[in-house]
Formats: sequence, structure tokens, C-alpha cells
Amino acid sequence: MKNTFFHLVPLFVQTFLWLPVRLALEWFGRIKIEGLRNFKGYEGNVIFAVNHSNPLDPFIIPASLPMFSRYLPLFFATQRKGILWGGYPLVSDAYDYRISYKKHMKLADAGESFVLFLPEHGGVAFLADYAECPIIPVGVSGISSMSLRDFFDRKHKITVKFGKPIFQKELKGIVGENHRVGEDIYKKQAEYVMRKMEELVYN
Repeated sequence: MKNTFFHLVPLFVQTFLWLPVRLALEWFGRIKIEGLRNFKGYEGNVIFAVNHSNPLDPFIIPASLPMFSRYLPLFFATQRKGILWGGYPLVSDAYDYRISYKKHMKLADAGESFVLFLPEHGGVAFLADYAECPIIPVGVSGISSMSLRDFFDRKHKITVKFGKPIFQKELKGIVGENHRVGEDIYKKQAEYVMRKMEELVYN
């Protein structure tokens, strides 16, 4: 069941800011968005796995979805708390995914969707396994070397490509049943997601 406060606050902020952010991205960033049809009609929650290269990244993904997307609000794994935008910090010094992602697990129990920036050491695969939801790889290009001045000078063209959902069956299939004891399965699965994401960026 969704926690009303923690759901409605980022929902309001992300929806309220959707139009100005989207207009800014279209005018200054000349943004091009591809692949939304790849997960059209999917009813459950999802995890968008994105290559992180610029401080603008947390604003780009919500604004790349339709304004009243069923996936909003999106929640983030961050270094600092930012509840207004859906940011919840990880316990970065923990060596247990269940400790590091404790707050995100509660959000997943409520059916919320996430944006996780890669690479991030297997957490994306852990949370997808816990939530029993697919991972949607997202490739963002055109912003890795972009400064705020470059953005307003319209020097870059931003491209956002959404890939096809990676479901649990596919993730489990890349490891197989004969993995070594103690092997970090989630890390291997995250590396697989990274490759899918890189294909979107470079193709």
C-alpha cells in the first residue's frame, strides 16, 4: 500500500515541473526521445537503469515520460536525501543489499517505480529481484561534457533511448544454475544490463 505523503509529494513536484523541464529540454537541449513503445501497456512497476553522466540526469527521465505517466513519481537512489524529488540515500558503507536498499525495498513493496544510475555494483538487479519487476535500460547521450552554459547556448543535442524491458527470466538465464558459491549474481546481472544500456548509447 502506498504511503500517501511519500507518494504524493514527489508526484506533485515531478508533475508540476514536468512542463517547464520538458520545454527547456526541447528548446535548449533539442531532446529526442525514442523507445517509449517498448514498454507501453506494461501495468506493473519498473526500474529505469540509466547511464549517469550529468547533474541534469534526474530531471531528464521523468520529463521524457508522458506528463501523466503511470510510472510517476519516480524514486531515486541518492547520496543525499531529496524527498521532494523522490531521492532516498543508500547506506553506502553496507555490504548487504538488504541494508543498503532498505528504504527502497519499502517503496517497492508499495509498487513504486525507480530510476537507478549505473554502474552501481549489482543493486539494480537486487532491487528488481526483490520487487519482481523488469529493468528498462535507458541510454542518454549528448550531455556527458555539457555544462549549464552549453545547455542554455543550445550547443548539445540530447538523445534518450528506452530499451526493451529485461524481465527476471532473462536476468536469471544469463547466470545459469552452475554459478560458483559466493559468486555475486546481482553484479553479473547488472553488468548485463550495462551492456544493454551501452548498446542504446552507442548505436
